[in-house]
Amino acid sequence: MSLIGTPSWAGCRRCGGLLPDEVDSDLVCRCGSGDRLGADAWEWIQQQLLVRSGGNCEARTPWCLAEHGTGSLVRLSRERVSIHHRRPRGMGGTRRADAHALHNLMLLCGTGVTGCHGWTESERTAARQRGLLVHQDVDPAVAPVVLASGRVVLLDRHGPWTLDPNGVPTYVDAIPGLR
Repeated sequence: MSLIGTPSWAGCRRCGGLLPDEVDSDLVCRCGSGDRLGADAWEWIQQQLLVRSGGNCEARTPWCLAEHGTGSLVRLSRERVSIHHRRPRGMGGTRRADAHALHNLMLLCGTGVTGCHGWTESERTAARQRGLLVHQDVDPAVAPVVLASGRVVLLDRHGPWTLDPNGVPTYVDAIPGLR
């Protein structure tokens, strides 16, 4: 499986969405069709996020659990690293086809109550100002993110890169050898 490219899955046959409930769930589409998002799809998504982030926490908030200075997630256990949805799915989930698209996802340290993921959920106004959260009526593909460095980027919907405000693809701290 290629780290950069198109995954080998197409999504739900009924709604076209990639809508599992949680990464650790049984990955059944919420539309009721019974279609499943396979482990290969989640593996591909996680690989793309790792490449884009360079293995670092993408938020680096005041609550960051990652290695001080670098933001590296390498020393954290898997339970202390999570995939964050910039446009929240809500209490009842979502039927949006792009709920798990790369422009809506970020790799963060912590859970929904600890680390950067917890900060994003607790400090929602500040998180929205940085683009870590977006309102339901905002397309995450056009909502910029302010990185810890102060650099403003758009997260690309198709690959492990970011887009500058002019739409030019660039890598953010890419893992050496995977450029």
